Amino acid sequence: MKKKALIIGSSRGIGRSILDSLKKLDYDIISPSKRELDTSKINSILRFIKNLEKVDVLILNTGGPPAKDFFKITDNEWNKYYNQLFLGFVKILQLIKINREGYIFAITSHTIKKPENNLVLSNSFRVAFSSVFKTYSKLV
Repeated sequence: MKKKALIIGSSRGIGRSILDSLKKLDYDIISPSKRELDTSKINSILRFIKNLEKVDVLILNTGGPPAKDFFKITDNEWNKYYNQLFLGFVKILQLIKINREGYIFAITSHTIKKPENNLVLSNSFRVAFSSVFKTYSKLV
């Protein structure tokens, strides 16, 4: 039986490279488009996960948000990227079933030592999710 991998954010970049590599290893790939799974919309996540069977590998990856001056970030942008980069991935971890001996990878980055002023959206939520992810790894 083929192993299954769910790769979120695999249309280009690192996510695409991971997808291509797992295909070469003969994984059955689940790679939802943004229309199928929009991680900035919690209802989209709930619908998608509801219809998903267990997977062997989960890749949590997403691009963005765009660099933007702190004082120009709107409330809608704060909410969207909170969902996309933090709460959406938390909900996926809470709801998805990973087969025994499975793996979860979070592809993320942030600047802590010298934060970039225009990356506040990305840094805020990626650091928060990294903390949750570390806690999750000790619970499962």
